[in-house]
Amino acid sequence: MAVPLRATSLPVSTPQSREAEAAPSLARAYLTRLSQLHDEAAKTALLANLLGRAPYAAAALAAAAVVTAVLAGAPSAELGTWLVLVAAGVGAAARAYSKAIRAPFELATLQGFARDLSATLVYAGFAFGAGAILVLPANVSLLMLLAFGAGVPALIGAFLRVRDMTLCFLVPAVTLSAFAAVLRPFQGGVMDMAAMLIAGAAVAVAVQLAERLTLRPTVPDLAQLQTG
Repeated sequence: MAVPLRATSLPVSTPQSREAEAAPSLARAYLTRLSQLHDEAAKTALLANLLGRAPYAAAALAAAAVVTAVLAGAPSAELGTWLVLVAAGVGAAARAYSKAIRAPFELATLQGFARDLSATLVYAGFAFGAGAILVLPANVSLLMLLAFGAGVPALIGAFLRVRDMTLCFLVPAVTLSAFAAVLRPFQGGVMDMAAMLIAGAAVAVAVQLAERLTLRPTVPDLAQLQTG
């Protein structure tokens, strides 16, 4: 017995249907690219602002070194050695700035500047912190020690306004200042060391909170729009 065959209609792909199918993927591609451009613009703006504030931080470091030299009354040899170390850090920051300012809105140049500046700040932190060993008198007060080891890094952080950069200077400066309290030793000894470490931690927390408030997003997250 013959089985009757039924005619089946196959879906026909039309230009309109193909455009309708491609529209969502094309929209996602546009949103992805827009999100990438937004991220690049945000990074460029952040690093460009850092570039503009770097000279003020370097000037603050130099001024702090001069004030410390005047107030400490250290022997000429130790004082001269310390000032040369700090001046080398200030000079390295100035050199990194002079290279980056030639192309202040190119992301690659700004990223290179950020790397150079972070390395310079680590060195400058150790160089400045060495003043607690070389320059500060043995009878230094706790207030002066805190101003030196935590106050100056806080001032540098206020100019930089970037947590990671601030920590590059803060950690070595606080560490050397704290250990100087027991290595020299200062009058307070272990108590001065503990107070120095607590003050450094407080500065680090303050820098973290300040960065969160400063970098609070003001535009919607474009990545969320892709899944919305």
